[in-house]
Amino acid sequence: GFHWQVSDYDGSATPYASLRAYCGDTSLASCTPWDAEGGYGNNWNDVIEFRVPVDDNTVSAQVDVTGMLQHDTEQGYDFVYLSFRFAGQFFGDMAYWDGESENDGVYEPIAVSGSVTYLPADYLDGTDIAVYWRFRSDAVYSDEDCLAPSAGACMLDDVNVRVTNGGGYTDYFTDFDDGTLGLWEIYTPTS
Repeated sequence: GFHWQVSDYDGSATPYASLRAYCGDTSLASCTPWDAEGGYGNNWNDVIEFRVPVDDNTVSAQVDVTGMLQHDTEQGYDFVYLSFRFAGQFFGDMAYWDGESENDGVYEPIAVSGSVTYLPADYLDGTDIAVYWRFRSDAVYSDEDCLAPSAGACMLDDVNVRVTNGGGYTDYFTDFDDGTLGLWEIYTPTS
């Protein structure tokens, strides 16, 4: 199934102050007395896609992505990726994260960013740029088997995609507070 959703879940008894995109399953049972219900499972391959046409497909486009990310994955094995795709290719990665996000030793969201340049031959269907948030887990050590309890793979908030092309730029901002994924859509990976 698909595990991306909009939620105020944050892995504790107190809901987060606003809605965020969440890759996880809030119904997974608690593994230990100190582990909240919810988390992620084994062999997950979950992707959301942002895809728009550029203004001028005869020139290059710079794509810059920023946002707030909270992640809690098995270190070295389960990863959250910020990715892109060129015509005729599968995913390329701008950045990736594993383990637990921390600010000064406290588990909380961190500021993240990534950039990629599309040349005219790189546009999908000749006109589009595409950005992805992906999560992949391996066959063991997750909340599903209780070998690595977590708060879920990741939570995203305040995501902005800036597309600079044809002498100008457009910002596409999503804070998920309307209860939807906004311009991000569930994407079914082929591998």
